[in-house]
Amino acid sequence: MFIYNHPSVAAQKAALAPGLYQGCAALYADESSNRTVLMAEYRASSERSICAVELILYNSVGDIEYRNFVRLTNGYWRNNHGEINQELSDFLPEDIENFRVFKNMKLIPQLIGTPIHPQKSAYLH
Repeated sequence: MFIYNHPSVAAQKAALAPGLYQGCAALYADESSNRTVLMAEYRASSERSICAVELILYNSVGDIEYRNFVRLTNGYWRNNHGEINQELSDFLPEDIENFRVFKNMKLIPQLIGTPIHPQKSAYLH
């Protein structure tokens, strides 16, 4: 979760409440533009709503672009540049609706934050 977690980045693991997070990812591709997108979505185990998203965009010449997003307590989304929008779709590439899903993947659960019992937990910081 959050491959790029530099302190200057606005959307970080630290913005998430401590706890266990479930994730899934999907690999999308568009034949007409020769682009591929890997999108990972995370939600707290106790919640139904997605609260964090990572997006990795690849193009045919090998360029890679990384973006991440966190849902704020007011329901809006903040990206890794600190911009805020009501809808996550406002941050996504406009042509992503033309992309086709090639593979869905379940991600391993991740623990975020400070453990209640340090000797029994391996939370990520």
